[in-house]
Amino acid sequence: MYYGISYPDKDGKIQYYAAASELSLNEALDHQLEQMVLRKGNYYAEIIQDYMQNLSAIGNCFQQLISQSDIDPEACCIEWYKTRTEVQCMVQIKE
Repeated sequence: MYYGISYPDKDGKIQYYAAASELSLNEALDHQLEQMVLRKGNYYAEIIQDYMQNLSAIGNCFQQLISQSDIDPEACCIEWYKTRTEVQCMVQIKE
């Protein structure tokens, strides 16, 4: 599975990471790659179909998701590339 993970740094600049699920245990460590664990919890989520035909839809979707009053300000924005044409945009809800 492939992901895009983004969040603002301390200066407000967006940091973006391209990520993939490990295919085997310790695969990232074996290749000296950085690891990240996505937090459990409830998320606001929207699916975008045919995202390659309208890449700006991803940014627009996240603008809508982060405008919710109960999102976790410490959480990151997650793009989950479910298929070649479908991406799910997610932002965690504050517990």
